[in-house]
Amino acid sequence: MLAGTFGALIGSFLNVVIYRMPRGMPMGMERSMCPNCKKQIAWFDNIPVVSYLLLLGRCRNCKVGISPRYPFVELLTAVAFAICADRAVALNWQLIGFLVVSTSCAVLISVAYIAWDRADLPPGLTRRLLPVTALVGAIAVPALPGVELWGHRVGEQMSPHAESLIVGLVGGALGWALLWGADRVKAVSADARWILVCAGLLRGPSGALLAGMIGVLSATALLPFARRRSMDRIACGMSVGGVVALLGYDWIATIYGR
Repeated sequence: MLAGTFGALIGSFLNVVIYRMPRGMPMGMERSMCPNCKKQIAWFDNIPVVSYLLLLGRCRNCKVGISPRYPFVELLTAVAFAICADRAVALNWQLIGFLVVSTSCAVLISVAYIAWDRADLPPGLTRRLLPVTALVGAIAVPALPGVELWGHRVGEQMSPHAESLIVGLVGGALGWALLWGADRVKAVSADARWILVCAGLLRGPSGALLAGMIGVLSATALLPFARRRSMDRIACGMSVGGVVALLGYDWIATIYGR
């Protein structure tokens, strides 16, 4: 419950990131405003999900409809954080594991929606923040990618952190390689490749493959939308795959075997 509430608050901030970052607007503490009437939104009208329901999805001042995307992003982030907290307890990730995975999921949710809106993504998210966060997780949290590489121990004499780092680096390299050819011929953006690197660092080679598979399926499903608008459907799809790999890898591995 606490993690979900915290996630909803983060989701409210992600709505700001999704709107402001691609437009080069400041990401400071300026109050949000209605994009139609430009009136600042009061704090009691900015409570995640609740305010949208109380206002019946309309601005208090100009009565213009508010996009349902805002409460959806808040709910999606709340669910992701709640699942992340559950996995952190079940798999003994400790606090840093929860922070790494939840931060990565939050970034991927932002990337997915920005990629949905436009073909160019802010490099600060996918090429800087995301891989750095994932690398910290690979180093500091040995329970994330595990200590096995396709069923085989990497090194009996290594510490769990060293084993985890090796598995994460192999996974990150695989994630980079999966889209390398497509990136060379400009079929995908470099941002999509960095998303798979993140999944590989945190979930090992199997996580990178899972993220890539789900990402391809998601990007294919987005093809009809891509024909009608400017969007980076590959990065959007890979973001979906990345979230699934980060939060659902252990469940899927349990069902199908490692």
